[in-house]
Amino acid sequence: MSNLEEHQAFRWDRTVFYICIIALLALAPLTMYRTYRVAVGNLCAALSRGAGMTVTLDDLWITAAPAVVLHRVKVSAPGLTLTADRLVLELDPARLKGLLSGGASTGVIRAVRARRPRLAITAAGIEGLARHGEPAKASVASRPGGKAGSPLRGKAKVIIEDGELTFLVGPRGRDLTLRSAGIYYGQRANEGGRLLVGRTTLHMRGKSVVDLPSAALDRAPSGELLPVRLAAVGGQLDLANRTFDLHMFHLSRKPAGYRVALKGATRDPDPGRFSLEAHLQAVHRISSTRAALLKLHEINPDRLLPLLGDGAPAMPNTRVSGKVRLWRDGALARMQVNLASDKLTLRHRLISRRDVGPFPAALEAELTLDPAARNVTLSRLELSSRALKLRLAGELTLSDAAARLALDLDVPATDCQKVLTSLPAGFAPSLTGAFLRGELGARGRLRLHTDKLQDAEVDLSLTPFSCRMLVNPPRADVDTLLEPLEAKVPGGDGTRRAWVLGPDNPDFRPYARLGRNIKAAFIAGEDNRFTWHDGFDPKQLRRAFIADIEAGRPVRGASTISQQLIKNLFLHHGRTLSRKFQEAVLTWRLEQRVPKERILELYLNVIELGATLRGVPQAARHYFDKEPVDLTPLEAAHLAVITPAPRSLGGMLDGDAPSAAWMEKVYQIIRIMRRTRHLTEDGATHWQKRPLKLKRGPG
Repeated sequence: MSNLEEHQAFRWDRTVFYICIIALLALAPLTMYRTYRVAVGNLCAALSRGAGMTVTLDDLWITAAPAVVLHRVKVSAPGLTLTADRLVLELDPARLKGLLSGGASTGVIRAVRARRPRLAITAAGIEGLARHGEPAKASVASRPGGKAGSPLRGKAKVIIEDGELTFLVGPRGRDLTLRSAGIYYGQRANEGGRLLVGRTTLHMRGKSVVDLPSAALDRAPSGELLPVRLAAVGGQLDLANRTFDLHMFHLSRKPAGYRVALKGATRDPDPGRFSLEAHLQAVHRISSTRAALLKLHEINPDRLLPLLGDGAPAMPNTRVSGKVRLWRDGALARMQVNLASDKLTLRHRLISRRDVGPFPAALEAELTLDPAARNVTLSRLELSSRALKLRLAGELTLSDAAARLALDLDVPATDCQKVLTSLPAGFAPSLTGAFLRGELGARGRLRLHTDKLQDAEVDLSLTPFSCRMLVNPPRADVDTLLEPLEAKVPGGDGTRRAWVLGPDNPDFRPYARLGRNIKAAFIAGEDNRFTWHDGFDPKQLRRAFIADIEAGRPVRGASTISQQLIKNLFLHHGRTLSRKFQEAVLTWRLEQRVPKERILELYLNVIELGATLRGVPQAARHYFDKEPVDLTPLEAAHLAVITPAPRSLGGMLDGDAPSAAWMEKVYQIIRIMRRTRHLTEDGATHWQKRPLKLKRGPG
């Protein structure tokens, strides 16, 4: 036997046998691997068809349960990417064969368990999911010959453990980013699914907006994508560098859409409460809001006003309560506002140089927006404080190239003294102590089209107006102007200094010694209707208003000589509503008590004409070495040109030779003097051809 085994032919056959055995052992894994990869490909294709998205995975295990364990799974669609390190699909054994052979069988997946899935989705992605509530059906129908049914349809149970969500709006999420971590999701029998979310943050343009410690979300038993209920307790809201505490957030599905409820509070040192209730047609579009109600209780407006921009006034130590209601009425949007404060304080550079208030105030308004017509109608706006009431109504219509505004003002007749005492503290300090009798009301009308500004209707009338001032305010007693007085005027360094308006001042000149030319030049340059008006020039006010509208900012003044005198003697020079109001009341009183000649005399002796020059006599001596009465029309016009901005306009002068631009301003005064008949036509022509020689440069 041993000899036979050692025979050469037998040894060769045994070698071949061993080689065949080895080859079979090598081919078996390769065949199994090929079958495995085909199964992986078929599973990816089936899942992709069922989900209507692209599904890929790197590896799978099949357990005896039976179950399929997927590793490094990726699901992608426009605006959506879902990845998971591990995904377990519990399968129905009876339907497993059809799935592995490349078919699609309804309900083959009994349960899906995802461990640490990570979902990144954009606004386009969530809108696509909301639009296609059943993406599998749409996907199968779009494929020629596609079979109905999906491995993801049916009653598969879904469980998510420790997931993550990132929601992005705008390029790379620069506009809005939502991140949630610690997401757990499970389904309950006949009750749909419940999603528990750990810390959730919302960032807008790189800044934190919302931070929630936890939230819970319920899905409908039907498996719809959007939630039927969302609730969160605690957290914070950050808006305009202000932090708000969130007490509760609740979202619930209703037959007509969604209801959103939010309650919160502002933080110390000025705590207050707020709540918001809204009804939306879609949770992913704020523009779908059908109705909203915002309630405020003892809220400091400083927390909210920065949302309106940098121009909003500050309201320190103020508490506001009330409500704002918004709802849709067909194609229109309507708004009602009811807000009130017992102690309102205002701080703004255009209102006053100091805080105004505290004072009680209330605001009621009704607005209607018509998006199709690009029209906003203000049905009613009423501001009230004690005895004061101001009502506005109007309409704003926008077009591609222009805007049309119609506005009506009504101030009901009120006792004049009650109007004065209703003014908030700090708004009119120079009027403190005055006593009035009579009634005061006002009506205003504005009609404005940005394409035809020169045709604008601007009208304000005091109706009725029977006010009489029985007692002058001690701080601004215009009766003191009838006699020589000592005034406090701004000096070159910004501080006020004493300036005597009377014979004790060697630079003071009485009316008769000021000269005809200087009076005519200043009236022509500053107030050419000075002789006839009662302290105010409606035509100049209208022109200034239109010029400011065209420029988008205050560029032109409309103060008369009487108003400027009041400002120089009793008030500051700042551009504030407070100063303008006090100036108007005191100018009205000035015109009642002081003759025009005395007003002009005081004005020409106190007007600033340079950094160190006060009054026409000083300026005449500085520029021409002359007395005011000896100035020529050209020299008087030169001084009148300096008046609007004595410190900056003086910079246009170059030594003793005025520039061509400066002389054009001077000649313009000469032409106005001719129109007001202070110069003849021949005289105006003569002076417009003469050069101007200065003794010195800017003062």
